[in-house]
Amino acid sequence: MPRSQTSGQGTMALDVRLHPLADDDLNRIYDFIAADNPARAIAFLRELEALSFSLGDHPEKGRLRPDLGADIRSFSMRRRVVICYRVDANAVEILRFVYAGRLLDPLDFPKL
Repeated sequence: MPRSQTSGQGTMALDVRLHPLADDDLNRIYDFIAADNPARAIAFLRELEALSFSLGDHPEKGRLRPDLGADIRSFSMRRRVVICYRVDANAVEILRFVYAGRLLDPLDFPKL
């Protein structure tokens, strides 16, 4: 997944950026799924990528998660992955992708 992208769905879209922790999460998710089905792993990450970059157009899509940190939002994709992100005036920063029921801990998130 590219580290940064503008969604392109209009003139007001925010850039979407991946924090290095989110990039690591994607690699782990791919490895886990690809162990059984490499083609499915690619398709799954493409779907996750499209959903993630749609946040540039709909940054308020997720619910606020003050239990995880200041201004962190989250939403799930097919009850398999929780996308955690933060929005500022210029961009959406995806902080983590949490896969398959892993517990969320505030210590797992970058601070402002």
